Amino acid sequence: AIYSFLPGFSNLKLQRAPLDLIVDKENVSLSVLQLSQGEKSILALIADIARRLTLLNPNSVNPLNGTGVVLIDEIDLHLHPSWQQNIIPRLERTFKNIQFIVTTHSPQVCHTIDSQNIWLLKNGQKFKAPKGVRGAISSWVLENLFEVAQRPPDDKYTKLLQEYKDLVYSEEYASDYTRKLGATLSQHFGPDDETLVELKLEIEKRIWEDDFEKDQ
Repeated sequence: AIYSFLPGFSNLKLQRAPLDLIVDKENVSLSVLQLSQGEKSILALIADIARRLTLLNPNSVNPLNGTGVVLIDEIDLHLHPSWQQNIIPRLERTFKNIQFIVTTHSPQVCHTIDSQNIWLLKNGQKFKAPKGVRGAISSWVLENLFEVAQRPPDDKYTKLLQEYKDLVYSEEYASDYTRKLGATLSQHFGPDDETLVELKLEIEKRIWEDDFEKDQ
């Protein structure tokens, strides 16, 4: 179960002198104490589920096919975002007949789950998730499930970006101040920032429209 869940891990064994639990990671032998907190958490979780299935199904050829319900609180805890994206699919693949009930605050976990399997808990009440969560971009999940803005609202650059956006959609779109503010934001966020690209296209469109009107 551990090896199928954690690619690159192999040869888990107990070392007697000195007493330690050793595992090979990418062909390097390590004490489990040297693993990251996330790796240790997953290792402990998978080993515990596999052990319980083995105890409950002693006569089964493959105890991992046993049935049951597993509850996990804050499944994303200590996990790298890429691991958060993989944790649910790998659990379902490794333990095919187990029903998992988990809690999470991670968009990376949520967007690997069908909307009909997600419940939102708020002020002691539960609500169904909106459609289209599975496969959605993380920022959409963050905003629509957790009601968190895509950018930190009190941050200096978030406020400057909003000011710049207001200027672009006003009559000041071509002013020196607007251009300087746009250059400052481009230097900070990079020219490929989605909002800046959108605003750049808006400016170009408005300039084209102004030139077209002058030519009439």
